Amino acid sequence: MKYENILILKANMKETEISEEIKRIKDYLKNHNINLISFENLGEKALFYETENNKNGLYFQTIFYTNQEEKENFESFIKNSNNFIKQMTVEIENSKEIFKQIKELNETFLLKGIASEVVTRIEDMNEDGRNIPLELDNIVDIADKITDHIFFNETMNGIIDNYLNEYYPEKEDTQDLEE
Repeated sequence: MKYENILILKANMKETEISEEIKRIKDYLKNHNINLISFENLGEKALFYETENNKNGLYFQTIFYTNQEEKENFESFIKNSNNFIKQMTVEIENSKEIFKQIKELNETFLLKGIASEVVTRIEDMNEDGRNIPLELDNIVDIADKITDHIFFNETMNGIIDNYLNEYYPEKEDTQDLEE
């Protein structure tokens, strides 16, 4: 089966340590019947949350062919290293389903953000003495104004683009899925 693995190394490592770790991974793959297709350095990126005192990580994408058992052995090999913050492996065939889940998650966050902004605006208007009741028509009107605003649309497109670039690096493939 074909797999994609994202590895996150600690960002505070020295260049020689990083090179040694990459060599160790490639040697492992070579010596364990795993056909390496690509190994790409995606660069240093901020983590969503601080992990083990790390705010940034060095991201690497590995694509390879192997069987289920060897994939699990590779994951165990990575987990046994103190230099990795996290790693995740998915079957390439399932990557379309993962993109769909990411897109749905983004829509959920978007709706929560809009709802939060609507409540904030109604509260602000009421503090100004307007006494706007929390009724469906008022909520819909405010939500429409928020989503029609050009700043909102540019900001949301930027946020979603950054999220997809960072967590789904094969953006060219994902554009086909969006259509």
